[in-house]
Amino acid sequence: LEDFNALHGKKLILTGGEPLLHPQLEEILKIADGNEHTTKISTNGYLINHPRFAFVLDYDIGFRVSLDGAKSAHNVIRGNPFAYDALVSAMKKMSEKDRQIVIRTTVMRQNASSIVDMLYDLNRMTKEDGLKIYSNNIWPVRNIGKACNGLMLSPSEYKKFLTLYEQVLTAR
Repeated sequence: LEDFNALHGKKLILTGGEPLLHPQLEEILKIADGNEHTTKISTNGYLINHPRFAFVLDYDIGFRVSLDGAKSAHNVIRGNPFAYDALVSAMKKMSEKDRQIVIRTTVMRQNASSIVDMLYDLNRMTKEDGLKIYSNNIWPVRNIGKACNGLMLSPSEYKKFLTLYEQVLTAR
């Protein structure tokens, strides 16, 4: 990290697994704090709600969070019936501290039909709950890593998704 700072790096993104579980996270954030670069943590948001990790919100950092669709789809994909509520709670805490939130969504067969509802929910929460979402990045799953062809949308499914997505954007 000292080398990154010495070379005037512009953007530091802490990823994982779950970077909040790194045993030296607080030391890393102390070193990253106050430098010329922006720092972001890529997280599922679940641990932000635990008091042990409250210190993370004291640093001037942004967050990239994974949101996999509307509540039911997100919970099924994450294998946790509380994942969506925990993420929303974490995003509220981030917003209260004026932290930048970038939402990342990977579209796949499991969640394509729920993305429109997710976007409407986010729009509502932005207005009613004061969520401060900087951007929402949505892209299709690719056949890399843990992904497989069975998760990927066919060209016709993807075209249908894009049509619905465009309608939501136009309606805003």
